[in-house]
Amino acid sequence: MRFFGLLVCWSLLGVVSHARAGEVTECKGSLKPTVPGGCGSVTEVGCCDAFGRVLYCKGKDLYCIDCTDGFQYCGWKSAGYYDCGAKEGAEDPMGKNPFSCSGACSPLCHEGSPCSPECPAQCGACEGGGVCQAGGTCYVPACAGKECGTDPMGFACGNCPAGKVCEEGLGKCLSLPEPCLPKSKPGCGGCDCEACVCGKYPNCCTENWDIFCVAACEVGCGFDCSPCPEKPSCEGIECGKFCGLECGKCDKGKVCSYGKCCAPSCAGKVCGSDGCGGQCGTCPGTDECEAGQCVACKPKCAGKECGGDGCGGECGTCPQDAECVSGVCKKQSCFDACGGQSVFDCWCDAACMQYGDCCPDVCLECPEICGETGCQKIGAEGCCSGTKP
Repeated sequence: MRFFGLLVCWSLLGVVSHARAGEVTECKGSLKPTVPGGCGSVTEVGCCDAFGRVLYCKGKDLYCIDCTDGFQYCGWKSAGYYDCGAKEGAEDPMGKNPFSCSGACSPLCHEGSPCSPECPAQCGACEGGGVCQAGGTCYVPACAGKECGTDPMGFACGNCPAGKVCEEGLGKCLSLPEPCLPKSKPGCGGCDCEACVCGKYPNCCTENWDIFCVAACEVGCGFDCSPCPEKPSCEGIECGKFCGLECGKCDKGKVCSYGKCCAPSCAGKVCGSDGCGGQCGTCPGTDECEAGQCVACKPKCAGKECGGDGCGGECGTCPQDAECVSGVCKKQSCFDACGGQSVFDCWCDAACMQYGDCCPDVCLECPEICGETGCQKIGAEGCCSGTKP
C-alpha cells in the first residue's frame, strides 16, 4: 500500500493539475479514481508527470496524487514504485520503470531540447513559461491573477508552499487549519480533534503528530480540514460551499467547478476533458485521445533501440548479455557498483558468486571480490580471471 494513500485530508481538497492535456484533467487523490478504466500505459509501479504528481494504476483505474502541496517530490521509493515524498528526480535505479509518465525520453532528447513530437512532455522544453504537451506542442497557461490552481484549459498556474493548499475558486494559497498540519512534536496544542485522535492512537500525543494523525483527525474524527481565510466571504466565488458559507447555485445545464459555474461541452468529442473537470469518455485499450477523438496509439520509438513503444509493443530487444536502459541496450557491467547491485539485474558483491547472479565483468571491475587467485565460478560464465575462459 502506498504510504501516501493515507493522505486523505490532503488528497480530497480539490487540488488540480494536469499530466496529459485532455486525458487527466483532475487529480482526485488516493481514494477515488481520477480516470476510471483509463490506465493507458501507466502501470501499478506508477510514474511522475510534468506537474509534480504521481500517476498509478490500481485494477483498471488511473489514480493521481498531487505531490506539490507539501509532499514534494514525486520520485522512486525503495519500496519499488513511484510516490510522493521522494528525493527530487529519483528514478528507478534499475532503469526499467521510466520516471516520466510519457515514457523514457528518446536518446535524441537532452536537457533543453525544444518541445517536438520527438521530444514531447517532460522530454521537451518551451519558451516563455510554456508547457510541453504530450503531442509535442507548447501551450502557455493563462494564469493572470492566480497564484495557484489551473487555467481554463486545466494547466497548472502555480504550487503552494508547505502548509498551504490551493483554493481553486479564488486561485489563492490558503493555510490549512492547525490540526491538519503534521508536526515533529506530540499533540496538536489542544485542537478540537486531539482527544478523539489520541484516544484511538495514543502515540499521536506521546510521540509526534504525524501525517497519520492528521488523516485520523479528518477521517476518523470528522474534523474539517478545508483551508479558510480569517474572514471567509463569497467574493470571487460563484457557487458551492466555502468555509461554511453557501455561495450560490448554478443554472440548469451548468455544474459548479471549483467555485465557478461551468457548462460542460462534449459536442463532437468521445474522449478527453469536458472543460469543467469531467471527462467526455475514455479510449479503449492503448488508443490515445487526440482533440477529443480516440486514435490508434502511435509507437514512440524515435532514437530507441529497445524498450516499450508506449502502445504495448516493443521498440526492439537487447542481446542476452545486455539490458535495456532508457531505450538503449547496455552490456551488463559492475562499473561504479562494486559491493552492491548494478543498474542491471546483476550483482557485484561477494554473495553474487554464491547465488550465481554476478555481472559478467565482476572480476575485472571488482578484483577484490574474486580474491587473490582472481578466478572464481561466476554462474554460467565459468571462471573469470580477467579474460574469459
